Amino acid sequence: PEFRLPRGVVTREVRAILETGIELVTGTRFGADIGWKELKRRGYRALVVGTGAWRPSWKWGTAGVKGVINAGDFLQNAALEIEDERVVVAGDGMMALDCARSAARLGAARTTLIVGRSRGLAPVQGDDLVQAEREGVKVLLLARPSRLVINKGRLAGIKCVKLGERPADATGRRETVEISGSEFTGEADVFVDAYGRGIDARGFASDLRLEISAVGTVDVDPRTSGTGAKGVF
Repeated sequence: PEFRLPRGVVTREVRAILETGIELVTGTRFGADIGWKELKRRGYRALVVGTGAWRPSWKWGTAGVKGVINAGDFLQNAALEIEDERVVVAGDGMMALDCARSAARLGAARTTLIVGRSRGLAPVQGDDLVQAEREGVKVLLLARPSRLVINKGRLAGIKCVKLGERPADATGRRETVEISGSEFTGEADVFVDAYGRGIDARGFASDLRLEISAVGTVDVDPRTSGTGAKGVF
């Protein structure tokens, strides 16, 4: 969103990169609109694949349910019609925080951010949480959605459980555990899933004949980042 990454900064940075002589080709999907064979015919000798993890996790199995949206889609559709609606964002990272702040700025009647950690151990910084609260976001700590309540194809509510944190282990980490009998139901018109994204290598892996690991990533040489295909990294 604009308040996190001003468009003027983006424009300046992109211009600085392109001025080094890099050619930018937009509106083109690798593996669909163009392939490695075509690029090699044009004289290219190396291919670096850096798509990132952008595929929605859809851990809830509710794709297509009205009122349920993935965080990436939510941020891309800043003009989403959520004014006067109750928005719940679930996630522990900065993307979740950005979604919650965006919802509040878009006029949501109530915005709740569910974080599965205590304030001091949450991945998002305390100052960022305070800023979100100043903008009207209610931060619900040590809680986790357990399931979504769906009624006639639309989100009707969210069932959550409260969490506790165990003492730190030898590495300093504190595991969270669900508190028995703590389930409660919250009202929501819109649920934003900001728990994470996955890697979708299918679009380019088949074209390049790359080996895919059990978790969906591309198998690479850890020393060189090279794949099984010559010239592909």
